[in-house]
Amino acid sequence: MAQNNIRLLVSTPTEPIPSGRGFYQQDESTLFVQIGAFSKKQRFFSYLESPHVHFDINRQGKLMFIEISVPRHQWQKKEKLHPPLIVEPADIHWLNFRERIKEPKPLTNVGKTVIELQFDTHRKVLNYYLADSVIAQVDSNNKLTSIWVTDIVDDFAGKKIRAFRKNIHNNRVYSMQTLFGL
Repeated sequence: MAQNNIRLLVSTPTEPIPSGRGFYQQDESTLFVQIGAFSKKQRFFSYLESPHVHFDINRQGKLMFIEISVPRHQWQKKEKLHPPLIVEPADIHWLNFRERIKEPKPLTNVGKTVIELQFDTHRKVLNYYLADSVIAQVDSNNKLTSIWVTDIVDDFAGKKIRAFRKNIHNNRVYSMQTLFGL
């Protein structure tokens, strides 16, 4: 049976907002959303999934990757779909593991460069960065209501996502060298 609520633990941020972006794989009709850099510390541990949406979560309960296998032409277009304007940094840990979840409704703007995965509708939500282009909307009980991906680029054969991963890895190495004189 599918879980209706995805529970999150939201607390004060402990590190910078990770890089993130959506890459629509035209050859697979699938949206891949990278959250932060993959590393030895950032390895797959668990998941949450519906028939068309899959969340990869690491051992610390942090979201690493989203895969949306609903083809873009099936996303519901909304003329006035705008991502939240006020978004706060937070340290977000996912509390559900290895569960089936309710299928979210994929909503998109006219240009199909933004997607909202809508799990539930609430008037009062708080908006938190999962990554610089990925936002979680959470109700007052810390239950996920939506995920927004605000920067989707077209990709073919994984070329742009590979370049993105290489770039954030190189920037991370450079930052560590700068910070620690390595």
